[in-house]
Amino acid sequence: MRKMGWMLGLLLCSGCVTTELQYKEGITPLQRNRDVEACTRQATKRAPVASVSHTSQRYWVPARQHCNSKGCYWQGGYWAGGQTTVTDQNISARKRAYGQCMAQRGYQPIATQGCTGKVREAVMRTPQGRYPRLTAESCTVGMSDGTLKVYTP
Repeated sequence: MRKMGWMLGLLLCSGCVTTELQYKEGITPLQRNRDVEACTRQATKRAPVASVSHTSQRYWVPARQHCNSKGCYWQGGYWAGGQTTVTDQNISARKRAYGQCMAQRGYQPIATQGCTGKVREAVMRTPQGRYPRLTAESCTVGMSDGTLKVYTP
């Protein structure tokens, strides 16, 4: 546990932090995806989406006269406001439930920097085996299919 905290500290201090994830050394991306899906389902059951909408009050903006060197003109009045926003009241509880589920499966939250340049290109082309031990030089690439690739030099 102390070792993981030390590595997390190194990762946070080693540059631009771009990825926060649940990590478990030695598993495959397929195993991780299954665990992520299972914990997402469990968290959604424990804290379902509770959407609440709020509409701001509408108000009338009266017509105004505008004058310049060429003369004056009127700009007609109009209604403003009335925007609706929707928020999920259970998002924090769902995130907590997800984190607890992943922790029960042996994952730990970490932050890594994203791979860049030629390293990123090489990581994207190579298949990911089991997730490696993390070091201060480790970086990640999120793939379009939802999988995560981790590179440790």
